[in-house]
Amino acid sequence: MKAVFKVVLAVSLFVGLVNSSNATLITETYDNVPVVIDSSNTDNKLAWFSQDFSGELESFELVVDWRDQRWGNRKGQIFYSIDNGSWINLGGLAPHSWATQSFLIDGFMNVADSTLSFAYRVGGGGGHQLRIRDASLAITTVPEPATLAIFLGGLALLVSRKRV
Repeated sequence: MKAVFKVVLAVSLFVGLVNSSNATLITETYDNVPVVIDSSNTDNKLAWFSQDFSGELESFELVVDWRDQRWGNRKGQIFYSIDNGSWINLGGLAPHSWATQSFLIDGFMNVADSTLSFAYRVGGGGGHQLRIRDASLAITTVPEPATLAIFLGGLALLVSRKRV
């Protein structure tokens, strides 16, 4: 009977831990993203804004309303990096007319308690512009201490049952 109880408790602990980590996802939204109106004649990445986050990064979504100079070649782009690492292109070029675009990035592994930074590129060659307005950032994380606390609580229950 004790063996069955231990197996049921262990399975319950595992299922609870998995469900708990999914149930405790936290999404924080930041609407105070700076407006960009830039006509720099450069292909360099220009710093835009950064946001710190706590917990393990699950995903982020950047939503922007953006456009370029309305004519000619399209060169405007947006990039992100984590903890001042390599810049990663979010994909896409700024359209000629105002358009709302959403960039959803997920699938992070072992990224926690870090800084998410964003940059943009206007484009070299002269005459290029990049405008970004009404941008917002949503960061979804798994709070690590809560998951660990649930695991340790279940482990403590297992140990206490063994001593009885």
